[in-house]
Amino acid sequence: MARAEYYARIHKVIDHIERQLDQELTVEGLALIGCFSPYHFHRVFGAVVGEPLMAFVTRLRLEKAAKLLAHERSTSVSSIAQRVGIGDSSVFARAFKREFGVSASRWREGHRPQRANSKQGKEERKQGKDFETFRDHLDETPSSRRFPMQNEEVQIQVEVRDAAPKWFAYVRHIGPYAGDAELFGRLFGKVFSWAGPRGLIGPEARALTIYHDDPEVTSPEKLRISVGVTVAAGTPVDGEIGLMEIPAGKYAVATCAIHPGQYIAAWNALMNWFPSSGWQPDDRPCFELHLNDPATDPEGLHRLELWESARPL
Repeated sequence: MARAEYYARIHKVIDHIERQLDQELTVEGLALIGCFSPYHFHRVFGAVVGEPLMAFVTRLRLEKAAKLLAHERSTSVSSIAQRVGIGDSSVFARAFKREFGVSASRWREGHRPQRANSKQGKEERKQGKDFETFRDHLDETPSSRRFPMQNEEVQIQVEVRDAAPKWFAYVRHIGPYAGDAELFGRLFGKVFSWAGPRGLIGPEARALTIYHDDPEVTSPEKLRISVGVTVAAGTPVDGEIGLMEIPAGKYAVATCAIHPGQYIAAWNALMNWFPSSGWQPDDRPCFELHLNDPATDPEGLHRLELWESARPL
């Protein structure tokens, strides 16, 4: 089986996990979605993603809970545990403290210690090493080129929009990405090389980057992004290219023009807009809509819309 086929199947499984975190997820069921034998599925998933399957599921549940605790301060901890698929409050409490080093209530109060060096974490790293040989045959060497991050303020204009669903043909990256222009160029290059010959780069197509994880919650080596282009529903995909629906709903949309190192500052500006807006972030994916090619911009600026899902306070 080709490398691209492995990645496409695993990413399909990951998309399913992300949509169904509040449901029961089994190895057998997830293997079926990815068209893998359950016997081999653990090894293949770990090789591609870099951590064992059920550890990945648990981590996504806890990280979603961490975001909900921060944004939904009036929702009870037990209700949030239910929403992320952990029905037993005592199990949730132990798992959350093991993952983040503090209780859920302390996290909600703003305490952000480094993650605890738990036995579970050490075991994940040990199992990750077992996958390295296999992964070497699947993955590419990541770029080490980075832009320095700039902290100065950026100017944004924010409006709330009611958006229809979008379909999105994408490639995915797992690992650090901040300021890595070469990485993003390579990812977009893959998508455009696939979409161009199929006549999918028309006037209606939009280039997007979806962020699946919160950099303040998820370790850099586990961050996931999807990079690609909007397409019509039902567009056939193949190889490493996946197809994803971006849910309909209300989004806070910030328009800005920034330099390469100002992405974090731009997102921070949008998040700082929320407290006085009457809106709060929802738990649908956030994404960037790219409005220009910075290489042809007279000032070298990246002109963007930042989309954060929103609902009333």
